[in-house]
Amino acid sequence: MEVIVLWFLSMVAMNTEIESNKAAIEELQVEVVLNQKWIKDLEQWNGDLEATVIKQAAAHSAFYAGQQIKNDDIGDRIDLVEDRMEIIEKNNDLSK
Repeated sequence: MEVIVLWFLSMVAMNTEIESNKAAIEELQVEVVLNQKWIKDLEQWNGDLEATVIKQAAAHSAFYAGQQIKNDDIGDRIDLVEDRMEIIEKNNDLSK
């Protein structure tokens, strides 16, 4: 009889432990699902961020190229004005 009671109590204890483990496993499964969703969200956010960085880099490159063209044009105009000033100065020196 004592063996049966001991066996019954051990079965009850094992059942309690199994139920406790089931609850812990279910909680972990929920956490895994949430983490998977967060990872997907972060990957999407990261992809959007990379696309934004690429767009900004392209815009910066285009702006820089346009600015270089403007700078070259202004440099050419300055050279032209300087050449004209030299010609005018030479003509003034010759007329004196």
